[in-house]
Amino acid sequence: MREIKFRGKRKDTFEWIIGYYGHKDLSEEHFIIVPTFDPQGSTRLQYFTDHLVDPNTVGQYTGLVDQNNVEICEGDILQHKKHGKKIVEFINGKYVCESLDLSEINEWAEIIGNIHDNTELFTELT
Repeated sequence: MREIKFRGKRKDTFEWIIGYYGHKDLSEEHFIIVPTFDPQGSTRLQYFTDHLVDPNTVGQYTGLVDQNNVEICEGDILQHKKHGKKIVEFINGKYVCESLDLSEINEWAEIIGNIHDNTELFTELT
């Protein structure tokens, strides 16, 4: 079973953060919620910290890694030797890169950026 987690870009520092996703309907605020564990090294949960994120940058972890063992998320741009540059999307219940099933190409692809930080790569593909 894959781990369910999300990443998003913080509104205050513009840094990427990974954790659980939350949304408040009334305020239209979007959060990535990060668990903090006991600093003594135990696995006991201490508390959660929520960070406001830009909702346009939120992407879910696919449960797959690239050829360098880096976790692949929605919005990542992959470079594949045979298929070129592709954007990771969730369409019709599965993660794809255009018409290619992500689970069939991920081991031979490398993350080279994402659609939010690397607009020059994104515009080449659109």
